[in-house]
Amino acid sequence: MNVKQYPKHITHNGVLYTVQTPDEEHLLRKKWAEIEGEPPPTRDADGLLLGGPTLEEFVERGYLAEHYPPQGYAAVPSPGLDARHAAEQAPAAPPVVETPPAPSPVVVESVVDPATITTVVEEKPKRKK
Repeated sequence: MNVKQYPKHITHNGVLYTVQTPDEEHLLRKKWAEIEGEPPPTRDADGLLLGGPTLEEFVERGYLAEHYPPQGYAAVPSPGLDARHAAEQAPAAPPVVETPPAPSPVVVESVVDPATITTVVEEKPKRKK
């Protein structure tokens, strides 16, 4: 998956703009909104911008979900965000560890009758002088 990085190109009213940072992009979009008579973006109690993309829109545009919400923006409620929060709050399952079965005991039976054991002594050949 391609992750968009800066600098990036934005087309507005048929004109191509190149922005170097997210802050520069935000300022440019804010300026366009003022020129076109749109109300300035609103912010939440923490000062984050409202009206950003949903998690699904963010990923659809090529960004990684773990970077959501975009810097400076408040998260927008969506089914994808709800699922992400549910997954984060779910207790982690303990790791599955497969233990091999215990080896069966080995029984060794002697098949040699101790009475039949004899000792064989070999004589070494004598050296010739």
